[in-house]
This record gives sequence, structure tokens and C-alpha cells, in this order.
Amino acid sequence: AWTWRLHRGAWVPLTIAIILKPDFGGTRDKALGRVAGTILGGVIAAVLDFYLEDPWLNVAALVPLGILAFSQKTVAYQRFVLFLTVFI
Repeated sequence: AWTWRLHRGAWVPLTIAIILKPDFGGTRDKALGRVAGTILGGVIAAVLDFYLEDPWLNVAALVPLGILAFSQKTVAYQRFVLFLTVFI
């Protein structure tokens, strides 16, 4: 975070702590799911932001996105991160 002068650098160690698992395979799978979910979620969020010009539609989208995110938390980590990224 210091090297790249990130404005909100606290997310870096927090993300690392969430991703780390006792074995390499688990850490790799979680990291790939995190990266893929974040990128795809960011793309979906950008598309939704472009098409949902009314702020109330954005607020209305938060409820289903929150439900989708937390319903996937124990099922599929990548989908959880995807919906959480769009939610945020």
C-alpha cells in the first residue's frame, strides 16, 4: 500500500488476511476467486451505473444484491465477491 501510495491502503492487509488459508491450494483458489469476482463485479457495476441513471433505482438494486451476495457466501466464494463488489 505504501509502495503504490494507495489512498485506502488498509484494504490490502485485510484482503490478504481473508484470502490466506492453511494450504497453498486453498489460498490460490480463494485468491483467484477474489480477483475474478472483483473484476467481473466491477464490470457489472459499471454497466448498471451507466444504465440506472435514477438514484432510486440504484438504491432499489441494493436489496437484491445484498441478498444475492450473502446467500452465496458459504456456497461459492467467487459469486459472493462478485455480488458484494456490485453492491459496494
